[in-house]
Parts: sequence; structure tokens; C-alpha cells
Amino acid sequence: IGIQRIAQQLNDDATWTRRNGWRASYIRKLLRNRALIGEYQPHRKQNGKRIPIGEPIKGYFPAVVPEELFFSVQKALESNIGRGGQTGKAN
Repeated sequence: IGIQRIAQQLNDDATWTRRNGWRASYIRKLLRNRALIGEYQPHRKQNGKRIPIGEPIKGYFPAVVPEELFFSVQKALESNIGRGGQTGKAN
């Protein structure tokens, strides 16, 4: 299912919800987060921006999804770039 549908189902059915409800942008952020496969990327702040330090640390967190599934989702998200969204002017 797509990100919008996930947000809709979470808002309709979830026993726990975010204060202002689940939004597609936040779900996309979660799906892209490599912490899902147990990785941690240390950062430092420079001029108010987060800059990665070194390589990601694998196995830092317990993985909540298998790597194959994570990378399959990444591929699906990449293939959807440029599709959907607003397609014309609203009257």
C-alpha cells in the first residue's frame, strides 16, 4: 500500500496516534530511516546544520525490518518519484 493509505489507516485504526495525526511526510521520513535496519549515523552541528561524521554504525540498534525489505521499500519509493501529486490547476 502507499504512504497516503498508511497514514489514513493509522489515523483511522491505530490505538496510538500522533498529536496532530499521522502525515504522509512523516511516514516517508520513517520509511527512509536506516535505523529500521539497525544503523546509526553520528552527526555534529556545523553552522546550524547536521553534518555526518564517519561511516554509519551497523548493528547499533536492533533491526525492526530485514534489510531485503528495507531496500525493497527504498526501490519502490524511488520509482514513485515524479508520479502522483497535483496534476493540474484547480478550478
